[in-house]
Amino acid sequence: MGIVLRVTSSDLELPVEAFAEAHAALRRVAQERPSEFRDASAVLGTGDLIAALVAARWRVGRDDQGRVTELRYASDKAPPDSSEAWPAAFLEALAPSVLRGTVSVSSEEETLSRVYEFRDGELYERKSRTSTRGPGRTTRKR
Repeated sequence: MGIVLRVTSSDLELPVEAFAEAHAALRRVAQERPSEFRDASAVLGTGDLIAALVAARWRVGRDDQGRVTELRYASDKAPPDSSEAWPAAFLEALAPSVLRGTVSVSSEEETLSRVYEFRDGELYERKSRTSTRGPGRTTRKR
């Protein structure tokens, strides 16, 4: 059944000039780690970055200059055979092409919260897990 997830970005900037590089990187991940996608063959069959993102079930927001400025996972669960760290491999593939931004992964039950930050061509993770202890009482572990 899986944990219900919300995956959204903020302040994201992936310039048009980097689309080809990002597309090639996503295709490599789909080839090497197909379990990180619901349908890796759909990603492999794409001709450009935007088509690959859509095939990987991401909603894409773009600005007037065509840059990707928003990513939101269009499903509420990670791919069934993906790693516990999902969507880290996907985001790591994009990292060299992204100028800045963050991606937040949280569960509906608030048992998991991760924030990934794109900075200097790298992906950094800030992780915190939340557990609920009785009605209205929450403890947060970092």
